[in-house]
Amino acid sequence: MKFSFTFDSQENEVFFAFSYPFSYKENQELLEKYDRLYPKDSDLYYNRELLIKSPHDRNVDLVTISSNEGKLSENESNIDENLFPNQSQQPRARK
Repeated sequence: MKFSFTFDSQENEVFFAFSYPFSYKENQELLEKYDRLYPKDSDLYYNRELLIKSPHDRNVDLVTISSNEGKLSENESNIDENLFPNQSQQPRARK
């Protein structure tokens, strides 16, 4: 891989990052693994929900990872009618 970058100023701090490609299939398989591992974890709150479908009909998932401490019994509200198409089958994440 090769690229060039022009620095605006010597005073600005610049960071570069690189990650190896992570396919959609690999991502979905990893999330499915987490779906099996964490649904009943007493310390960790894990929730995966379909946010929207991409133009290529792929899932764009919203993953919430938090502590169970302080979690409320009520669910998050729907913020936009075009989001969360599976809301009737799958409730939103807990507050």
